[in-house]
Amino acid sequence: MIYKSKKLFRGQVSVRSPIIKSCIRRKEVLIIKYKDGVMHVPHKDILKAWGNSDKNNTFYGKYSGDKYFLVDFDWNPKKDNQLKLNIDIKENRY
Repeated sequence: MIYKSKKLFRGQVSVRSPIIKSCIRRKEVLIIKYKDGVMHVPHKDILKAWGNSDKNNTFYGKYSGDKYFLVDFDWNPKKDNQLKLNIDIKENRY
């Protein structure tokens, strides 16, 4: 799943709990985009962050009123050339 973040806070990206639940249920990788950077979060790291999140600090959606909490990830984007290298290696495997 791809998530586009609008801002960072203290070097972390906050993702709403319904998005994380969806990634856990589908066993997907979370791809976070912020400005020109892209960060891949593997499924095992999503589960770890879910367990470490503060589920008591809840918010309510502005329009729907649904309850959610935030799951934080340290912003550590990959460089463009590293992403290209990883893709090239995967495509050229025999």
